[in-house]
Amino acid sequence: MRTFKYILPIGLILLFVSLACQALQPVPPTVTAAPPPTPTSPPIPAAPAPAPSPTEEILDQPSFPSLIAYSLFAEDEGVYIHTVDADGKNDIRLTERGCVGALPTWSTDGSLLAYYCYDAERENSDLWVMNPDGSEKKYVAVLPGLPRLNWSPDNRYVVYFAPQPDGKENDIYVLELASGESEDITRDSRVWDAYPDWSPDGDLIAFASDRAPGGKALDDIWVMKPDGSDPVNLTNNGENWEDYHPAWSPDGEAIAFYRGGSLFGEDPEGGPAGLWIMDADGGNQRLVTAFEPFGVFDAPAWSPNGRYLAYVTGIEEEQDVWVVPVGGGEPVNVSNLPGEKRAISWSPDSQALVFTNDDEQDELSVYIALPDGSDTHPLLPEGRYGYGDWSP
Repeated sequence: MRTFKYILPIGLILLFVSLACQALQPVPPTVTAAPPPTPTSPPIPAAPAPAPSPTEEILDQPSFPSLIAYSLFAEDEGVYIHTVDADGKNDIRLTERGCVGALPTWSTDGSLLAYYCYDAERENSDLWVMNPDGSEKKYVAVLPGLPRLNWSPDNRYVVYFAPQPDGKENDIYVLELASGESEDITRDSRVWDAYPDWSPDGDLIAFASDRAPGGKALDDIWVMKPDGSDPVNLTNNGENWEDYHPAWSPDGEAIAFYRGGSLFGEDPEGGPAGLWIMDADGGNQRLVTAFEPFGVFDAPAWSPNGRYLAYVTGIEEEQDVWVVPVGGGEPVNVSNLPGEKRAISWSPDSQALVFTNDDEQDELSVYIALPDGSDTHPLLPEGRYGYGDWSP
């Protein structure tokens, strides 16, 4: 039943499939480094905060520093990686035709940009890394599908989840960017492991897993070392709840996650369902806001100042993006438009966020919003584009 466990929504994969058939050449199906297909150029939260309002936390004229990277579905049927300022100016294409550019993801310091060239025929992707201006593109490896990447704090590795070699479950992989080699760090686990998130100090990876003792077939939040050793269960709270999508706070002292109920029509101990946070050692688990998170594809997004969490609720076109103070309070709906929502990313000054909306006409757009909900508008006036990521 766990529809929220797909690596990417089916609609987006189909969209890339229709365009990739025209744009990409087949590449060898492997999860480790391979020779480049073409020559390349050289290589814990603050004290509880009140709900955001136009007069608190938000400047009258926000500066919106840094760039937003996104994928543009262009009129020439190509899909390209672009960067643009938050005011929609200085829109620059970074990739060329022949690469179906997908899921740009900034490194932790904003010095590098990872992205995929998707191959629909083989259902895998070439992973590339480049500078923010598009220079020094470097082929890294080919990966299955379009896994979401999470950078290590030192920018040497990325972590992601993908199918096990036998295809039955998911494992977590760490890929070294310099060599292009991937290591399955949960290969000794015969169950489902997914949603990895690297701690800010680089010492631990949080993830969701079905590996709890006693055969519990429901997810808990775990942490482990980056080589997969010393796994620790942080939310071993019985058979009534699934915990998933862990997200480290910016200071590394807390982890946010979703909790969903497995017993409907009852009120089992350990609930309710919703957005939760806990200390980094699993202690002091507390509810931030209650809702049923089934159907949520992305982890909650911390504001860089650690005071707010943004998240998605709802099913398909009824989804909305909400912002809530970490210490609890009234959530604010910052989207208020029909469509499926994905890819929340905060500005580095915590004064705005972007998200992708896929509406009923399958038109993909990136929206920029203030966290008090007072202003939400398309990043660009027109076009079919999505999966924006705000540079740190």
